[in-house]
Amino acid sequence: MIETEGCITVPTPSLLPTDLREVFEHLPLGCFVLNNTQHILAVNDRALCLLKRARDVLLGQYLTRYLNHRHTEIFQTRIATLVNGVSDILELEFLDPTGTRIPVETRVVQIGLGADRVYLLTASDLSDRYRIEERFRAQQAALARAYRFLTLREMTRGLAHEINQPLTAILNYANGGLRKLNSGQLSPEITHSLLAHIGSQVQRAADVIRRLRSLLQQDPPGKERCDLNVLVSESLKLTQMEVRESHVRVRLSCARDLPAVEVDPLQLMQALVNLILNAVASMRRDPDRTPRLIISTRLEGTSRLEVAVHDNGPGTLEEIIAIMADSLFSTEHSSIRTGLPVTRAIVENHGGRLWATSNRCRGITLRLSLPCAEESIDVTTTDSVRSGR
Repeated sequence: MIETEGCITVPTPSLLPTDLREVFEHLPLGCFVLNNTQHILAVNDRALCLLKRARDVLLGQYLTRYLNHRHTEIFQTRIATLVNGVSDILELEFLDPTGTRIPVETRVVQIGLGADRVYLLTASDLSDRYRIEERFRAQQAALARAYRFLTLREMTRGLAHEINQPLTAILNYANGGLRKLNSGQLSPEITHSLLAHIGSQVQRAADVIRRLRSLLQQDPPGKERCDLNVLVSESLKLTQMEVRESHVRVRLSCARDLPAVEVDPLQLMQALVNLILNAVASMRRDPDRTPRLIISTRLEGTSRLEVAVHDNGPGTLEEIIAIMADSLFSTEHSSIRTGLPVTRAIVENHGGRLWATSNRCRGITLRLSLPCAEESIDVTTTDSVRSGR
């Protein structure tokens, strides 16, 4: 026995039952034996390495002394409500002597030690996993930025046309005003009308530039509460030149009063733009058929929202699945289609899912679902029809 500060008596590991000694000797996990007041009775070598402390320092101390204070109450509640002797997996943070946080995955089991009931806590170090996940997120962000510029390259001509149209209109209104001014025909009513039209065209050009700047943004603004229907509408505006040039008839069917989503609006718009361009590219392969694109939003169950992009192109489900599983920069497919893996990564990083289904008659529907930021909602649906030339 070892007498520690506070007159707490703890057994040495050699006095533990045989099965518990086996755990101590062979598990590649940090193992702590705790009494019902959460004092540490025994630890194995892996636990000492995890906390970077000597055995005689730990024995007899409260385990919560070495937890991040934000996790103390969570841990104590879990111990108090232990059901059937085994807890669920719980992620906590230990603190080493320098105050550095050590993320761990823990599980607590009730065991018998003589006449007493004690707890065996096992802890697995998650530091390496967290570092790998952080590097993966950074790589995905870099790939998403690279694909954003790739998408813009494909859209350059259309965006230039979208900006040139309002600028040309502004020039025409200004020249018309000067002609009327020189001829003495510029009345207050005509002046008001000309200025109103010029202001409208300036706003139109500014909207195009704003959308362009959002896609060029290097550092995404982070997640915020957004209206999914607004993001879908903005994404459709970014692709309207490609839609018109391909003579695609578009139907936008958005459910009303949808709950908000917690997303990075820039990244999600990038994903939506790619789904629309993918559908347009697929339908362009069959010039003999009138291309039709249906984009819809709806509440899926009670806690998720779904966006569906439906085309009537010649693409097959097998083709889309192969592209989504392909490497991000494969040369086998067009740049638009190789963006599908990036789109899937963006959706999954938001807790969502991207998948494809075959349409009943022809074409593919790409669907993405995202968790709601709110839960209860009353949904009614409205359809608006848009035509592209």
